[in-house]
Amino acid sequence: MGDVRRLPVANELSRRDFLRLVAGAAVMLLEACAPAPAKPAEKPPQKVQPTVALAPSKRASVSVLVKDADTGQPVEGATVKLAHVFAGVHEEETTPASGQLTFPDVRVMSTPYGVTVEKEGYTGESLKVTLQAGENEVEVELSPAS
Repeated sequence: MGDVRRLPVANELSRRDFLRLVAGAAVMLLEACAPAPAKPAEKPPQKVQPTVALAPSKRASVSVLVKDADTGQPVEGATVKLAHVFAGVHEEETTPASGQLTFPDVRVMSTPYGVTVEKEGYTGESLKVTLQAGENEVEVELSPAS
């Protein structure tokens, strides 16, 4: 074999630049395909439960006096019902000899309670009562049935 000739210097620089270009492209390709570096694990956002501050409910007691409309005398044995659909109140009591009974610790609502009084031999009465905090007195007169 004869003389090996080297390429001119200008060609060597071009070849060197070409190799650098190819090497740079390879590095960029590898960086683009490599997975992203792992970030430190972030804590998931905490769920915050909303708190609702409820005003303390107002309480009342309801005293019901049942009287005979003709004589004004107390009626013993009358059935008194106190009801409020939204409050879930459905209480029932029977009047003693005094004709008076009390429903203690009743929640005050903005809408009225229904009070129903019944006794055999009398015409029943139903009325609506809006309670105030504290003591509430209701007087019901039953008329003898005709």
